[in-house]
Amino acid sequence: MKALIITITQECNYTCKYCTMKGFIIPPGGKFENDLYPGVKITNKALIKWLKAYIRPAEWHIKITGGEPGLYKGIDKLLPALSKLGYKGIVETNGSLPVPNSDNFVRVGAWHKDRPQPKYFDVILITKNPDDDWRSKKDFCEVWDIPYKCAPFKHPGFHSNPNYDNPFPTLDTYGYDGMLCIYAAGQFKGCPKCPDTGAGTGSIFNMDKPTPYIFAERACLGGSKCTTLLGLKYFMPYVFDKRN
Repeated sequence: MKALIITITQECNYTCKYCTMKGFIIPPGGKFENDLYPGVKITNKALIKWLKAYIRPAEWHIKITGGEPGLYKGIDKLLPALSKLGYKGIVETNGSLPVPNSDNFVRVGAWHKDRPQPKYFDVILITKNPDDDWRSKKDFCEVWDIPYKCAPFKHPGFHSNPNYDNPFPTLDTYGYDGMLCIYAAGQFKGCPKCPDTGAGTGSIFNMDKPTPYIFAERACLGGSKCTTLLGLKYFMPYVFDKRN
């Protein structure tokens, strides 16, 4: 099984100082400095066309993330369409904006520090932030019988974090033998190279003629040790519970 990580939008309505992705996101309506592909964004039509051509549902799990997926204007139609085609996965969200319920995708609502409880979710993610009263959040979920999962606070997210204890987990740790990451935008400010593979700047989604070119030239693949897969390991079981 392989993992496809789709940063469906790089806009976010939160401005968390501790966010491991803060160098990769912009405010709603914002723009990246030195963007080599201004105005290029993912659309449902192009994404689904590309998925049908190159991503077999039986071989891939999908993680839709951001930014905040609730800010992606096509999210209400995208998830039902992906489910209908047989794709399965998770949606990482802060839960503040509507993300539709879907049979094959679990909405993982991260309960952020100094933010209200997520409104739109299937399961709540609580990070063990030492500066946050995460234990009270855990107790709240247990009292009200809300599905939740606690996760360590210091982890690299998409790329390496100097505060994280090396060595990085490998793909095998999470049960995957390959990974592909694509972005809503292409080369943008501050995107580092993968610390393991050296792959740089992620992929730009080809809006007109989706081709496997991005696999070979602009994607983080194969032996990558990025712990972005942590979310899939934690929450894919909820997908199957939900469907049953």
